[in-house]
Amino acid sequence: GEKFVCPIPEGTLMDMMYMPDALHACIQLMEADPSRLIHHNGFNIASMSFAPETVYAEIKKHKPDFEMVYDVDPLKKGIAQSWPDKLDDSCARAEWDWKPQYDLSSMTVDMLAKLEHRLAELQKELAEERDQFNAMKAKWENEKNAIGKVQQLREKIEDLNRQIEAAEQSYDLEKAAELKYGRLPEAKRQLAEEERRAQGAKDESILRDRVTEEEIA
Repeated sequence: GEKFVCPIPEGTLMDMMYMPDALHACIQLMEADPSRLIHHNGFNIASMSFAPETVYAEIKKHKPDFEMVYDVDPLKKGIAQSWPDKLDDSCARAEWDWKPQYDLSSMTVDMLAKLEHRLAELQKELAEERDQFNAMKAKWENEKNAIGKVQQLREKIEDLNRQIEAAEQSYDLEKAAELKYGRLPEAKRQLAEEERRAQGAKDESILRDRVTEEEIA
C-alpha cells in the first residue's frame, strides 16, 4: 500500500536486463560453438531500455493501485545518467545467436507473479509464527495461573494454621476443630490438586520444547 519512491528523475533512460536473461546468456555463451566466436568471451549483451515512468506505466497495467513519486537522490541520479542508453550487442547476436527472452512487458508479468508468490509464502510464514506465538502465550498464561493458584492456596493454608493456633490459644475449640478438620484438609486437598496441575503444565512445556528424533527425521 506504500508509494514507491523513485530516486532518479523522470526521463532517465537506462539499458537494463532481467536477471533470468543474464543467466541464460552466460549458459548460452558457455555452450556456444567455439569456431564461431571471433571475440572469444568478450561480448556486450542487451535486452531493453526504459525510463522510470515506462516501468511505472507497465506495472500500472497489472496493479492499478500502484503509485510512484520522485525523490531524486543526486548520487543515484549521477550513476543512472552515466549508464549508456543502449548497448550494441550485434556481435553476440551474430556469433552465438544471443537473443533476450524477456522484454519489459513479459518481465513485468513474470516479476509480479514471483513477488506475489513470495508474498503469499511470507504471509503464510507470518500466520504460522503468529499461531505459534499465541499457543506459547496461552501455555505461559496457563502455567502462570497454575502457579498463582498454588501460591494462593499455600498462603491460605498458612492463614488457616494461624487461625487454628489463635483459636486453640483462646480455647475456642469448636472453631479450632472446624478449621483443623474441615477447612484445612480441604485447602490441602486443593493445593495438592493444583500442584499436580502446575507440574503437569510444566512437564508438558518441557516435552513440547524438546525436539524429538522423530521430529528431526
